[in-house]
Amino acid sequence: MRRHTTPAMALLSILAIPLLTACSGDVTGPPALELSPPLRVVPSTAAMRVGQTLELRALMRGDHGSWQIAPQTLGWQSSEPEVAEIDEDGTVRATAEGLVVITAECNGFCAYAQIRVVPKDGSLNW
Repeated sequence: MRRHTTPAMALLSILAIPLLTACSGDVTGPPALELSPPLRVVPSTAAMRVGQTLELRALMRGDHGSWQIAPQTLGWQSSEPEVAEIDEDGTVRATAEGLVVITAECNGFCAYAQIRVVPKDGSLNW
């Protein structure tokens, strides 16, 4: 039995060859975009003396990539409240010597600041 090739089948065969060739082997596609996290805390590291306060700011990346102050729906948390407390406005109060991580949370994203608290007369150098 002999096969008949119609013009449409011939055209389909010609078009399919580049597609099959392009999909065979190692196809990696375009490089992935690496975006910075959409939320950050500034400063991200700090040293404080017991009794001092420090104002942290949470910034969100906007639609066009620019950084803006995060909305009021932001939540703050201290990993060690006995070392440093943080209020709803982002003000840290150092209460005891130690290391603390402050977390800012907004719209499901988190960002962190690491703070070292030293004695009142201690050195602020890391």
